Amino acid sequence: MGGRRTDLTTVFRFSTDHIPVDERNGAIGLLYEEGVLPSKIETLPSRSPNVTIVRRAIGEFGILSGCLAGVRQEGLRGDGKGRDDDLFLAINVGGTCFASHRRQEVILNAGEAVLMTREDTGWSITRPERSDFVGLKMPRAAVAAMAPNIDDAMIKRLPTQLLGLKLLKRYLQFIADDDAFSTVELGRMVANQVFDLTAFSVNELMSERTDNDGDIRIGRLTAIKSEILARLHDTNLNVTSMARQHKISVRYLQKLFELEGMTFSEYILSQRLARAHKILSSPMGARYRIASIAYRVGFNDVSYFNRAFRRQYGASPRELRALCAPSYP
Repeated sequence: MGGRRTDLTTVFRFSTDHIPVDERNGAIGLLYEEGVLPSKIETLPSRSPNVTIVRRAIGEFGILSGCLAGVRQEGLRGDGKGRDDDLFLAINVGGTCFASHRRQEVILNAGEAVLMTREDTGWSITRPERSDFVGLKMPRAAVAAMAPNIDDAMIKRLPTQLLGLKLLKRYLQFIADDDAFSTVELGRMVANQVFDLTAFSVNELMSERTDNDGDIRIGRLTAIKSEILARLHDTNLNVTSMARQHKISVRYLQKLFELEGMTFSEYILSQRLARAHKILSSPMGARYRIASIAYRVGFNDVSYFNRAFRRQYGASPRELRALCAPSYP
C-alpha cells in the first residue's frame, strides 16, 4: 500500500498479491474505512478476493483503475465519503460484472459502461471473476451542465460502439500514468476533458434511446436521405462524416438504414445509379460521355460504375443510352 501527494493531486496504489489470503479481507476494508477509496470493497462469500488498483485524483475528480475478482464494490448513500449526487461512471474493460442501482441491474460485458450515483439506494458492482475496469468519480454539476438529461441515463448500459465512450476510453489510456496528475494544472485539464467526453457519451446515448420513437426515427432518416441526395456528387461522402454532421453515432446511423432492409452504402449506390439512369435515358444523355456521367453522380471508378449499373438494370450504360436514343423516320 502506498501513495504520494502533490498539492491537490494524489496517486495511490494497492495490491493483494503479496498479502496472505486470510488477511486480505481486513486490508481491503481499511481502504474504505480510512477514506482512501470513496466506495466500499467487500469480499463475496466463498471467494478469495484479488484486488489490484491505482487511484489518481485531483479535488473531487478521481480515476480508479485495475482489476478485481471475488468482490463487490458499493457506493453507500449518506456515508460521508463525498456527496451522494457524485457521478460514478464504471467502464468494464475486460470480463463480466453486474451493476445494480435504483433497484435495477445490468450486466456489463467488455467495453461497456454504466453511470450511477449514491442517491436513493446507492450502487454496487459485483465481480465474481476477474474483471478489468476503470471507474470515474465526478461532481454531478460538472457533467450535468453539458448533459441536462443525465438523470435519465442512470443505470442505462452505454454500449461499446458509442463514439463518445470510444473517445473517452482512448483518452483514459493516453493519460494512464502519474505524469497526467503531476501538477494541479495538468490534473484539472484532464478532469475537464473527462467531463466533456462523459457528457458527450450521455447525450449520444439519450439521443439514440429517444429516437427509438418511430416518428422521430423516421424524421431523422428522412433528413439524412435528403442530405445524401444533395451530396451524391461528393466522392468523399461516407458514413462517418454523415454521422458527425447529424450528431449521432456511426452505429446508430447504420441501424436507421438496417431497419429499412439496407445498408448506408447500399442506399448511396442505389441512388447514384438511379440518377445516372435518369441522365442516360433522357434526351440530354447523348451529350455526355459515360465517364463524365459516372463522375457527375459520385463514382470515381468508371469500371465499377459500369459493372454496378449492369447488375442493377440488366444493361450497360452505353446499351441503355442507345436504347433510349430518339429514332427518326
